[in-house]
Amino acid sequence: MRPLNSCCSFVSPRKSIPIYLLLSDEQATLIIQAYWRGYKVRVRPDVQELRQWQRELREENCNINKTVQEFWARQENRVWSELLDLCDDADPEAGVSIKVVPPTPQSRVLLYTPAVERKELLTANLSAPTELQRHVNTTAE
Repeated sequence: MRPLNSCCSFVSPRKSIPIYLLLSDEQATLIIQAYWRGYKVRVRPDVQELRQWQRELREENCNINKTVQEFWARQENRVWSELLDLCDDADPEAGVSIKVVPPTPQSRVLLYTPAVERKELLTANLSAPTELQRHVNTTAE
């Protein structure tokens, strides 16, 4: 016989108690009804079609990183093609040259940070009494 602390896979010599002895008739009825209702729903043709569609969708989207990279590549190609069309249509004698670079998720720059501007408003000036402190002092006198 092996020691109890050798591994967590200690097998009890006693048999487990059958489930029909652990459940009341009402509990067993509810479990059987739930399984039956689930089966009846799963065999419906529209539900089978939905489950097949979900299975195919999961298989298609198994590599989300590749899907995202392909999406951004398509977006950048679309933007660049539109930009080239604009450059072809532009008047070369206008004398103005504008270089437009489309943003990508990796190169976005945060232009507006409201928290930085509000930080000045949130800092308290402890040397000068505030309007509220003046009001409290005048009412206390």
